[in-house]
Amino acid sequence: MFHGPTLLIVYFAFTLLTTLLLLSAALVADRPKRLANVAAGNVFSLAGLLAGALSEWPLWLHAVLSYGLMTLGMCLVWRGLLDLSGRRLAWRWTALVVACGLALAAFFAYVQPSVQGRLVSACLLNAGLNLMCVRALTGLRPASTRSLVWVSASGFTVIALFLFWRAATLVLVPDDPAWQEAGTNLTYFIVPLAQVTVAFGLILLLTREYSEQLREAALTDPLTGALNRAGFDEQAQRLLRRAQRNGSGLSLWMVDADHFKHINDRHGHPAGDQALRLLVQRTREVLRPGDLLARYGGEEFLVLLDNVDQEAALRAAERLRASIAQTPMPLGSQWVNLTVSIGVSDALVAGYALSDLIGRADAAVYRAKAAGRNRVVSDGVPSVVGGPAAAVG
Repeated sequence: MFHGPTLLIVYFAFTLLTTLLLLSAALVADRPKRLANVAAGNVFSLAGLLAGALSEWPLWLHAVLSYGLMTLGMCLVWRGLLDLSGRRLAWRWTALVVACGLALAAFFAYVQPSVQGRLVSACLLNAGLNLMCVRALTGLRPASTRSLVWVSASGFTVIALFLFWRAATLVLVPDDPAWQEAGTNLTYFIVPLAQVTVAFGLILLLTREYSEQLREAALTDPLTGALNRAGFDEQAQRLLRRAQRNGSGLSLWMVDADHFKHINDRHGHPAGDQALRLLVQRTREVLRPGDLLARYGGEEFLVLLDNVDQEAALRAAERLRASIAQTPMPLGSQWVNLTVSIGVSDALVAGYALSDLIGRADAAVYRAKAAGRNRVVSDGVPSVVGGPAAAVG
């Protein structure tokens, strides 16, 4: 039913095809390094398989080096999958596993010659490496990609299960040529199909990751890394709807850098850009993980704090104001004093419409600037928090 040489050619073609598909997808997504180890692993595995098929060649080539190449290939695939999940495999561990593969092959080639021993040890070692690949895939961190992990994981699982079965037949029916021929032919048939599944899953993962990066770029201010207005509006509406359903507090700040034009005029626009980035950094230090920060205008920023009452929001705004006013910002070789005026609106006072919250926070900022800048003003509290504006220079 199966013709071994034909299946070997199919195996060779499928491996090359899946490798080219992986590299093409990585190049399109501008992430060639992410799958470089996986692609290299496919090539080394294929080289090892071809070397093993050359039974008329020297023993060290078809019975030792071939197994080392296949083991190295699987280790590189394992490393590549760990790279996708943000983890690393030290090269010393790769070298150790490859050395084990070579040592086992050499032992059963020269010390205690046994084709059965070489095949069983190679099947078990590579089955274990395929399971390690499954484990690496399950460690992917972005939650949005985990639903796609099963595609590639199923391919590695099929290969691992087949290799365990192959090892079992070699041990249980070692002298049955029909079983051994079937095992060899099935290797050339099942493994390429599983590789296609693996490649398809990895391409899906890479595509999802790339699309999310594009979406994030579309919703993020490129200068400061804060949300842009579109990104803020999308996420803020979700928080507002939830807060309205729960009847919980929610506060919005408008943070405006005082006399920011003086920094651009006196120190140059690159210094102004650096000041904005430092301002965002200082603001993030005050915020909680679920709070939103967006660049609203040139030097204006919006902050949305979920599930917070008015007093707590004012205290946090005052901490931000004091932190910026009391700590000069390093701009190149100079230190520049910067202050901010912060207008605070509260959903329990202004309602849960984003436009109303922004409008009342904006009005509060104008009141803060009219009162001397470098202060926090709430639309629901007549008092003014803060002190006299610091000099810029």
